[in-house]
Amino acid sequence: GFALAAGLLFAMDGARRTTKHGTRRPVFTELRAGLRWIRTSPLVLRLMIVIGAVGMVYEIALAQLVLYALDHLRISESAFGVLGAVSGAGGVAGAILAPRLITRWGRRAVLTGGLFTAGLCVTGMGLTTAPVLAAVLYAAFAVPVMAVNVVSATVRHTAVPPEYLGRVLGAWRTVVFGTVPVGALVGGLLAGPAGGSAAMFVLSGVLQVVLAVVARLALRRFGRDLAPSPRDRSPAEKPG
Repeated sequence: GFALAAGLLFAMDGARRTTKHGTRRPVFTELRAGLRWIRTSPLVLRLMIVIGAVGMVYEIALAQLVLYALDHLRISESAFGVLGAVSGAGGVAGAILAPRLITRWGRRAVLTGGLFTAGLCVTGMGLTTAPVLAAVLYAAFAVPVMAVNVVSATVRHTAVPPEYLGRVLGAWRTVVFGTVPVGALVGGLLAGPAGGSAAMFVLSGVLQVVLAVVARLALRRFGRDLAPSPRDRSPAEKPG
């Protein structure tokens, strides 16, 4: 599936779009322009690298989720649907809580704390064989993941000029989503020698905790840029 998507993307090399000035530019020219702009912004560049690494590390575990549920937790196939549903509920809770957390603690704290918390939850999933506890941890994992997504999206839209936003977002997604199959491949290759899917959850969780520390160090000079702002408030908290 990833190979097919990549082939279709490369087939679009000759595709062009019309800009507001009437010029027509190839898709890959736009992606390169987005990457060039990202290189000029230390904040966006570092954030993209962190999020890309996080996506790869997440997938080391999540690519094993079906095997983890059926072979390690030994739940039924129908119960696997419940496991997915509780994760969705956790994501909704994370989206609701994110504005309040950002307003109170700031974007950097929510980003690094979210990565750290998510890592602990995934590690716990790898260490338990109790289906109920695993489901609770999976739901809890989704809460900080959604909060981290809110932070990264807000920073992008705050830091990138409107005229570059589309190109930067395209380049960002190409890099970040490009790490996902790498993580899936690594998890698949290591699961057997490491003793099964649960070991990949432990590995992924530990690496997420490490990335939380790395992110905090990499972003420490951007305290003002990552401080709470009025746009981080939920609609109910905004005046008027």
